[in-house]
Formats: sequence, structure tokens, C-alpha cells
Amino acid sequence: MILIRKAKASDADSIANVHVESWKTTYQGVLPDDTLSRLSVKNQAELWRTSLSDSQHEDIVYVAEETDGKMIGFASGGPNRDPLSKYKGEVSALYLLLQYQRKGIGSQLMKAIVEELVKKNIKSLMVWVLAGNPSINFYKKLGGRQSTTKQIQIGEDDFKAIAIGWTDINSFLL
Repeated sequence: MILIRKAKASDADSIANVHVESWKTTYQGVLPDDTLSRLSVKNQAELWRTSLSDSQHEDIVYVAEETDGKMIGFASGGPNRDPLSKYKGEVSALYLLLQYQRKGIGSQLMKAIVEELVKKNIKSLMVWVLAGNPSINFYKKLGGRQSTTKQIQIGEDDFKAIAIGWTDINSFLL
């Protein structure tokens, strides 16, 4: 059984581990190997610790863990970072360790984020996904529609990112 719960600052190291490990499996062949090899659990943990400890931070973070407490995934979302976007909410991260993908856990994490956004009167949502990331299909199966694209920089390279959006997130709550 998988537990979905709100993240705490003490989860920072485990979240960082999932973040880095899932990037290495998800983006292998999509991002340059040297970019993936430079990922640091220590650096990510510090960023997550800072974010999760900041009472003014608006992001909502949920984690998925095994009954023994092993963290296997997380999702982060909140108000859209682009105030000009037609989507008022944004999922900024959703990552699962490879062996836990395609088991419905990502959908549970999305639903948890959506429930919190609805409480904040946010009714639309989007997520940026790197072109070539197979999770694009996951978001489309959840009813998301491709909206726009942009170039983003990771390391020293530019990559195409695709916005997947939902104009009415209440469909998640059915």
C-alpha cells in the first residue's frame, strides 16, 4: 500500500533522492549524459529543505511512500509561476522512481495537488514537460491538452518544453 501525504521539511533528503534518480531514468537519452551526471542529491536536498521550511512559500508538495516509509515519489504545485498564463495553477514537479511508474501513483499525487488548488479557488492547471519525456502521454491520459511550447535552458543547452493544460481541474475530483 502507498501512502500519499503532505511533505515536511524533514523529507527534503528523500525528495531530493527521488528527484535525482527519476531524472536520471526519465531523461536518459533526452538530456546529455554530462548534465545528468552532474545532478546532486545534496544540492537538491538543500533546495527542497529551504522551500519546505519557508512558511511564505506557496507551493504544495505531496509525497508517496511505502508503508515502511521509503519515499518513492513526489509532486509539487501551486499558483502558476507565469502570471500571464491562462492557467492559474501549475504542477512544477511530479516524479516517481522508475519501478513505481504506471501503477496509478502519479494520478494519486496529481489528485492531491488538484484538491489543494481547488481549495485555493484555482480552477485551471498546466505542467511543462520536456519534449521527448514519455510522461507527456501520462498527462494526456489525465485529460490534459497540449497548449504551447517554449525553449528552456538546462545546464548550457536549450530544450523544447511543452505545456500540457487543463481548463477545468474539477474533472480530477470525479
